[in-house]
Order: sequence, then C-alpha cells, then structure tokens
Amino acid sequence: MKFRTRMILVYSAFVLSAAVLLGGFFYYSSVKRSVNQELRNLEDMSRQLTQQYEESIKAMKNVSHYVLSDVDALEAIRKLSVFPKDADYVSLYFNEAARVVRNILNTDYFISNFYRILFYNKNGVVIATTHEERKMNAGMNLDALPWKDQLDSVGYGQFAVIGPHEDDWGEKKQNVFSVVKEIQGNNLGYIEVQRTEDSLRTLFAISNPEIKVLLFDEKGNLLFSNERYEGDLGYGDFLAQGDTTARRYRNSVTGNDEFLAGNVSAETGAAILVAERYDTVQSDLRYIFMSTLLLAASFIGVAVLYIVAASNHLARPVQELADLMERTKLTNITENVELKTSSNEIELLRQSYENMLKRLDSAILKEKRTSMIQLQAQFDALQAQVNPHFIYNILNVISSRGVLNDDDVICEICDGLASMLRYSTNTKERYATVEKEADYLEAYIRLLKCRYEHKLEYQITIQPEIKDCILPKLVLQQLVENSISHGYENGYEIMRLEITGWQDDEGWYIRIRDNGDGFSEEALQYVRDEIMKLRMQISSIQRNVELEIGGMGNANSFARLYLLYSEQLIYRAGNYEQGAEVFFGVRKSSTLEGES
Repeated sequence: MKFRTRMILVYSAFVLSAAVLLGGFFYYSSVKRSVNQELRNLEDMSRQLTQQYEESIKAMKNVSHYVLSDVDALEAIRKLSVFPKDADYVSLYFNEAARVVRNILNTDYFISNFYRILFYNKNGVVIATTHEERKMNAGMNLDALPWKDQLDSVGYGQFAVIGPHEDDWGEKKQNVFSVVKEIQGNNLGYIEVQRTEDSLRTLFAISNPEIKVLLFDEKGNLLFSNERYEGDLGYGDFLAQGDTTARRYRNSVTGNDEFLAGNVSAETGAAILVAERYDTVQSDLRYIFMSTLLLAASFIGVAVLYIVAASNHLARPVQELADLMERTKLTNITENVELKTSSNEIELLRQSYENMLKRLDSAILKEKRTSMIQLQAQFDALQAQVNPHFIYNILNVISSRGVLNDDDVICEICDGLASMLRYSTNTKERYATVEKEADYLEAYIRLLKCRYEHKLEYQITIQPEIKDCILPKLVLQQLVENSISHGYENGYEIMRLEITGWQDDEGWYIRIRDNGDGFSEEALQYVRDEIMKLRMQISSIQRNVELEIGGMGNANSFARLYLLYSEQLIYRAGNYEQGAEVFFGVRKSSTLEGES
C-alpha cells in the first residue's frame, strides 16, 4: 500500500472516529439539554398556571370578604336568617334587608367580572346578581344542590371550591365553577361566587395543543382538564408521591411515556399538572439527530478533502525521492540529490540519503583499495611460488624422504610450511582473528627456529579478551619478518622477539619488539613519511593507493589496518632501549584521532 493511500486511510479513520465521538457527545448533550429545557418549560408553565388559578380564586374569595365586611350588609344577612320559610317571593323582594343585600351584590364590578354572586340560607332566601341573560330558577333551594355534601365537608368558615358543574340556580344551562363560603354565625347562610367554565378554560389556555392541563382537588379528584376524559387518567401515582417535580413519567393507564410537571396551590390545595407525551418531544429529538448527522457528515467531508490534499502535498517529495532512488546507479552515485518540493522532515531525509550515497561511494572505494592491498600482500608472500600445487608436491616428497631417513625434523618443517601455505594462499577470507594470526605467526617462527636454532628466542603473549578481534591477514607475520630481515644486519648471538597483546578501558593493542639494531633516523623518518602519505591517499576519495610489489613492511601493514579501522587506529614505529618496536591498537571511540 502506498504511503499516500495509507496516510489517507489512517487519518480518515481517525477523523471518522473523532466525528462519531464528537457527534455522539453533541447529540447526547443536545438531547439532554433539550429534555431538561422541556421539563423546565413545563415546570414554569405549571407554576404560572397555578399563580393564575390562585389569583382567580383569590378574587372570588375577596367578593365574600367584601360583602361580609359591609356592616349594613352583614346586619341585613342576620335579619334574613329569621325570614319566614313560607314567605312568598314578593315579600322577599320588597323586604328592606333583602334590598340591602341585593344592592351590594349588583355592583357593576361584580356583574362585569363574575358570572353570578348569590346569597342563600336554609330558610329558602336566595338573592343573586341580576342579569337579563342569567335569569334565576325560582324553584331551586339549598337542599337540592348536588354538591351540598362537599360544602358540608369543609371546615366551618372555610371556602369550598366547586369544580366545573352545571349552574344549579339559573334557567339557562351554563357550566360554571364556584367558590362557596358559609357565613359564620347562627344559620346566617352562604355566599357563592361563580365564574363560567369558559373563563377557567381561558385561564388554562396554552399555545401548544399537545400539552394537557389538569386540575385536581386535594383528594385527587379531577376538577378540570383542557381535554375530555373519562375514568382513571393514570396520574394517581404521581400525585400520591407528593413530589410534583418535572420528570419523565410512565402513565400506568395509557402505557405512554410523558413529561409531567405539577404545582400545588397554597391557596386552595389543588394540584395543577401539565403533561406532554414523549412522542411529541421526540420530533425535536429527531431534528437534533438529523442536525448532528448533517454536521458530522460535513465535518467528515471537509476533513477528508483536506486529508487528501495534505497527503498529496506531503507524499509528493517522498515520491520524488523514491523516483530518484530508483534512478541511482553506481555511475551517478556522486551526483547531488535535488528535490522540487520539500519540507523540513523531507529535507532531512534527502540529506540523509545524500550522505548515505557518499558513505556508500567511500565504502566502495575503501573496499577496492582493501582488496588491492590484500592481493598485493598475498602476491608478495607468494611471489616465489609459481605453482602452489607443485610446491605442495615437493614438500610431500621431502617429507617422505624424511620418514624414510627417520628424520622427524624434516617432517615437521614440511608440515609447518604446508600449513602456512594453505593459510596464506586462501583468498576467500581477507581478515582473520587475532588468535588465528597468532597461531600462524607461531608456525612461521617455528620454521625460522629450524634455521636459526637456539639463536632465535620468542615469546607470544595474547590476552584472551582480544583473541576474537579482527586483523587483516598476514599483518603480524609481515612485521615479525621485517624485524628478522632488517633488525639483525650486524649479527647477534641471540635474537629475541616479544609479541604482546592486551586491552584496557580505551581499546586493545598489540606490540612487536626485538633486541636488534633498531631504526636509524633516516629509516624511521622514511617510515613515518610513508605512513603519512598513505593516510592522505586513503583519506582522499579521488586517489587510489598504489604500493610497490614487495612493500610488505610497515607501510603495507599500516595501509591495511587503516582501511579497516580508519581514525580509530593507533600506529607507531620507533625504538626503545633494547631495539625496535612496532605498536598498533584500536580505540573504542571513533572520535579520537589516530597517531603515527
């Protein structure tokens, strides 16, 4: 999968997840806020309707207070309490006390704001406001009232609120609701204030037809509703809990979920409930869901377009770099890497790739030089061996003659020389461990002892910790051979060689010492100049290292070691108090400069 495609898919998946999470959170919080707002609206509505209802009831009660606070009216009521039961209507009409009560009831304010105001007692006295359209039924009396029991159930001197009912006093069938008060005293009678049911309906009118308004008395009986109902409405449990806080409520009769809020009137003890079916609220929730879906889709669409555009922009320099890598060959490996479009990260990648090409080119040149020097070393070591197989055959013949003559020394010499030839002529491996080099060196010195016998003494001491370190093949043998060839030109009774290898915290080291003539000043300066020249040639990527055939001493050894370890290499050639010394080692840190 392409980098651009993978980037688009990854970020698109992230955007989709973010949209789902944010959309879900937005929808949940919006629904919760909408539901809470709807509950608060219902609660405010019930509180407002309760206040309006209380104001209406209070106005009806004030009528009774006003009538009873008038001294003349109260005195007239006392006189009417002893009015004869068998008196005719005419006598009542012209009675002075009745006239006083009738005058106070027929004020303009009472007639305009109330349907009917009545005074009546158990003697059959009935006095009401006079209105042409609200004529009285002459045959009605107190005992015939259907709500008489409800009136008797309230406390003495308390008001009774009679829910919507048909007007019992009028000729015209009109639904009204009433506030009735028994006048304190000995059979003084009652004052009833009526308003029409339509005024109550207007009082509880709301703009939303889906919302139900219900009025219950203290006993939970329905007094009024803005819809027609029969039987149990299913709100008994809600009222019985005594907590009318707005909440979601499952109606036990209809089985419907509703939002319900209520308020209890402190004036009358009546409870006003406001109910709304959850189904009607769900339409608002569906709108929220569709809005959330539209917002999420818009967010995803815009984000995906941005991701595609950004991915194209980011992937363009990567594609350019990939194309450039495809075109890179050994012939153009040194060319500069240039990109048309880039960024800080891509520029860093481009620089890294360019540096890698430079390191690769340097490594290729280094490998070529190493191969050339290694082949030169092997050629110099075998320059006298025109045909190694021929030499092996000759050694076998000599060894056989030694066996015939019972000469073990000849056999050992032939075996040692054959082993050395096999090691030195193996071109498959260019490097060897310190341990293998030391073994080869010891085989070489044992052959030399066959020549020099007791005149040659040697000691090889290699710490086990450095036996696995890597060296170019034949390095130790070259340096020892150089000591034997040039260190004892003046002749010595005893030739001592000391080869020591060890390590410390900074690196590992090998030292070759002899007790010969040592380096002359001219020879030592020549060796140092050659080493410096080789270091400069090897460090320069524009020049090849060329060594003369036969150059198998210090210069060749340094060149091959420097190609392997570069600036980590330490290489010194010099004298000490008893002879010559060649010292080389490898530092652990590449930041340290080599010495020569």
